[in-house]
Amino acid sequence: LGAHYGIPHGLANAIMLPIVMEHNVEECPVRFMMLADAMGMDVSGKDPLGAARLAVQAVKDLKARIGLTQTLKDFGLTDDRERLMPTVELAASDSQVGYNPRYLEEEDILNLYIKAL
Repeated sequence: LGAHYGIPHGLANAIMLPIVMEHNVEECPVRFMMLADAMGMDVSGKDPLGAARLAVQAVKDLKARIGLTQTLKDFGLTDDRERLMPTVELAASDSQVGYNPRYLEEEDILNLYIKAL
């Protein structure tokens, strides 16, 4: 996102984080449950997936509370698939993608960007 749209790296991460968390939540609910607990959410008595979803919501709430932009639209991105594909291809070729808990195809990455609009 930074290479093609000039979005600062940390801000791009902040925009994408809850979107990617939602994508991954079912793959690693216990990790997300521990994150929810660390963020002060009450996870007692909740199933791991339900508690994990609290972590996703906590990140969204934190972004809103501190006034971070919520979408990629704020940087001029649209759902024009053809324009997004160079960014998708760049992301897909990054070696870090292999560490994502859930396998990502280019179409998955494209859909994550579109959800972040």
